[in-house]
Amino acid sequence: MKEAREKVTISEEEPSPSMSPFDENDIDVHASTPTCTHILRQHWQAVTLRIRFGVFHAKRRLTRRRQK
Repeated sequence: MKEAREKVTISEEEPSPSMSPFDENDIDVHASTPTCTHILRQHWQAVTLRIRFGVFHAKRRLTRRRQK
């Protein structure tokens, strides 16, 4: 007598038994958390970029006034 075996399929939506959905979210959140050094570097780059654009536009205004 043969026994009928059911096929068990695992969908992608089901969380794996080794990791819960909370574990996956925690890993993503902690992996993308910026450090203090990174934040300071970004802020410094934003300040220097603002100064560079200010100087660039000031030079442009001066050259336009000279041409008139």
